[in-house]
Amino acid sequence: MTAGEAPDAVPARAVVPRRAWKALVVGGAGFSLISFNTTATNLAFPDIAEDFPGASLSTVSWVASIFFIGLASLLLVSGRLADRVGRRRVFRVGLGVFAVGAALSAVAPTVGALIAARFVASVGGALVIPSSLAVVLPEFPRERHFTAITLWSATGPVASAIAPGLSAVILAISSWRLLFLVSAPIALGALAGGWRVLGESRAERRTGALDWVGVLVGTVGIAGLVFSVSQGATWAGPARRCWWATPRSSCACRSSCAVAGATPSRCSTSTCSCSARCGRRTWPTTS
Repeated sequence: MTAGEAPDAVPARAVVPRRAWKALVVGGAGFSLISFNTTATNLAFPDIAEDFPGASLSTVSWVASIFFIGLASLLLVSGRLADRVGRRRVFRVGLGVFAVGAALSAVAPTVGALIAARFVASVGGALVIPSSLAVVLPEFPRERHFTAITLWSATGPVASAIAPGLSAVILAISSWRLLFLVSAPIALGALAGGWRVLGESRAERRTGALDWVGVLVGTVGIAGLVFSVSQGATWAGPARRCWWATPRSSCACRSSCAVAGATPSRCSTSTCSCSARCGRRTWPTTS
């Protein structure tokens, strides 16, 4: 730099508009609501089992299992759907479906109806999670996307950390039905709050039609994997040891991998030795 030249100007930090912060609050509320439900449901098991004395514990466990299975298996297709039809639209639909599922869970007359209602809520949750971030990022300057992602990501763990204490309070003063019902007005509040704050956006490049066969195969494959993990301990019996080596767990995992187009990996030494100790027949390993 020669004499008389001005030093290079420091780039000004991008200013985040107020609308973007409001969008982040709405998106974070949606994400934290789903995270709260994934944790809070586990604490309600004793109360649910007490209200449905004719249902076995394995049946009651499906109240949580079906939520995880639906949520995990539909995440990928929900994100793809949001990119194509509109992220704000999918976010709104997801919140509405989740609110309906939460309300139906609160008034479920049987454990079967409760399981079905939790599946409805999981569908709404799967629509909310990917779109809750996707509706926020377009509102922020590109230079501040890292800030938005960091703050949005923090809302989920915070909600999961708060869930046990808050759920215990709700169960102490009321019942598990209120624990599910409280999510409905929160979802509707986020839906109303984002009505004017969130803008619509889609993926910039949308080439070709949606591969429905691939969507179906991927959804079934992921659902099978989550199903085998969630039910493996039940299949293993009271011992709760080496559940992954039971025939049903192994079959479910391998079938899911086959459906998803993956090749099952070679059985590890620890798994084989554990299967031998458990005294269960192992499935043939791949070469």
